[in-house]
Amino acid sequence: MVASLVALVALATSASARNFGLIVPMYNLTMIEEPPANLLAAAAKVPVRVVLGELADTKPAAGYMAGIAALKGAGIATLHYTHTRADGPCCHCCDTFAHITDRIALCDALWPGDPVFFDNGPFANQQKLFDSLYAYTQTHPTATTSRPAMMNPGRSGVEESYLKTLPNFELMGFEGTMATWHTVVDPGYPFHRSFNWSNYEQSRFSMIVEQVPTVAEMQAIVKRAAQADLNYGSMYVTDQPYQSLPSYFDELVSAVAALNSPATARATGTAR
Repeated sequence: MVASLVALVALATSASARNFGLIVPMYNLTMIEEPPANLLAAAAKVPVRVVLGELADTKPAAGYMAGIAALKGAGIATLHYTHTRADGPCCHCCDTFAHITDRIALCDALWPGDPVFFDNGPFANQQKLFDSLYAYTQTHPTATTSRPAMMNPGRSGVEESYLKTLPNFELMGFEGTMATWHTVVDPGYPFHRSFNWSNYEQSRFSMIVEQVPTVAEMQAIVKRAAQADLNYGSMYVTDQPYQSLPSYFDELVSAVAALNSPATARATGTAR
């Protein structure tokens, strides 16, 4: 009887530790102002986080503010995008500490302590530069000591020291097409990995795979991403540009939700 109770507790603990979720890029103003109903509903099934497009106005329109309120009201966590490289075609500024932190402060004035998403490093062998940005997110007057700071290193990888020394650091470990995922990521995964990611909590790693045309291919990628050797905790797979949700979004939610069941964990080798 005692052994059975111990087994049940262990199983419950394992299940509660499994917390696979979605990370959704929301770079389209219309999507932010009018969050899709199925996105709002998804938060009742899996943890959902969204990366909001870069804020460029100290007084956003009422629709923008209302959209973010709706996301938060549904239990969706909002990360605020800031660009960190000057040579990109898409975004404002940045490249200097002052420019980047100005963007963070702009969001902090409206949504104090929200997580920050640093895009487009490159931060390979540049942790000293990122350390100051990370420290700003943790010590800014409106920030909390548990404030996540996610980085997408763009064309470069990162060293293990980022995860060892920055407790609230998270990594966007992959953002690319299905072709890149299959040719570079799946067979042994040398890309972006100079250390064993399975030594760290899966919640610290996210991925986005684009140009995935079918539900079956999406489901296969989700299952593979969750396995211990890849160790992704947040994921997004899409057949659409970032201006809209994937056509199979509801199936994506179901595929991620299935990862959180103990039976799936045993079958796929993702149990912790």
